Amino acid sequence: MWRGFLSPRRVLDLVEHGPDDSAFAASLRGGPAHRGWTVQTHLIASVVDGINNTTWAIAQTNSQRRLRPPRPLQRPAARQHRPRTTIASLRRLAAPELPPGG
Repeated sequence: MWRGFLSPRRVLDLVEHGPDDSAFAASLRGGPAHRGWTVQTHLIASVVDGINNTTWAIAQTNSQRRLRPPRPLQRPAARQHRPRTTIASLRRLAAPELPPGG
């Protein structure tokens, strides 16, 4: 077990520059269900939904009967209340501004 020391500034740098699918980033987005859902993953899901909707629209136009529209890919639900702690607020705590003349 590592028993070294990390300064608050180093911890903030590690958190701020961590990967998009890290546990910290997932907790900011809404919880563990968001783990693995990066911006790219959301964009790919949107592209797949668009392709499915276009395919359905073409099939519906050429069909004599009513077709069921496709269901969108399931995504993790966003939390209603976002946490108020931000990287900027943590950075202010780690390096408070000195008073004038101090």
